[in-house]
Amino acid sequence: MSGSRINPLKIESDGGIAVNVQDQTTPALDLYFTQPQGAPSTLAASTSIDDLTISVTDNILSDGDYVGVFSGASGEGRFFFAEVLGTPTGTGPYVATLDTPLDFAFEAGDNVISTTRDINVDGSGTTQIFSVQVGGASGDIVVDITRLILTMVLTTQPDDGLFGNIPKLTNGIVLRRVDGDTRNIFNAKDNHELANLAYDVTYEARSIPQGSYGLRWRYTFAGQDKHGVAVRLMAGESLELLVQDDLTTGPNDIISFRMIAAGHIVN
Repeated sequence: MSGSRINPLKIESDGGIAVNVQDQTTPALDLYFTQPQGAPSTLAASTSIDDLTISVTDNILSDGDYVGVFSGASGEGRFFFAEVLGTPTGTGPYVATLDTPLDFAFEAGDNVISTTRDINVDGSGTTQIFSVQVGGASGDIVVDITRLILTMVLTTQPDDGLFGNIPKLTNGIVLRRVDGDTRNIFNAKDNHELANLAYDVTYEARSIPQGSYGLRWRYTFAGQDKHGVAVRLMAGESLELLVQDDLTTGPNDIISFRMIAAGHIVN
């Protein structure tokens, strides 16, 4: 073509083609694994961006709940999570105060659900399931999960032979993907097995004599030196954590146990 120039491809010594890797610019996500508490409700009134309260049709929320709001009427597939501060007021609708301002103008009738993100539960009799899942009214939201981050706050010091700071579990915590098919990813019964899966396990000492101990764990999917993949979730699909033991009792206590799935919206 006259007047045009085509830059030649650079071939590396191993025969590969040199490429530049650029991150996506779609929204980043940090999603807690949560468990629903009871039946969902709806917004009794529309909201505005930066609101710190929501009006809910039914009395489903309590102080400390982790509430989710999901757009439906707008069809944009937006969602929002925040902690409830104090007991909701009113006799119907019920007004709940939130710790985080709304970042979307949700409409009356949009779904509201009460959840917990605290995984230190008793799953010995009935398995308790916490999940990250993708919704959206239009069904076109796609999310890539690139890593998991687990944290614990503990009353006593952890070590490799314990789960957190309680005795090694009998059945273990199981991570699985559910997308029409169910596929287990791992089972871990103690801190040693968590380290074997990801290596990135750290034990945090008390900051002061009366303070708490901690545990940090990072499990990465993406990256050629890791698993080399992302876990892609589409509408109706989920990443689940199963608790099959009692994490509420023992000689010591797990004060807090939470896990985040980090990633981004693909489209």
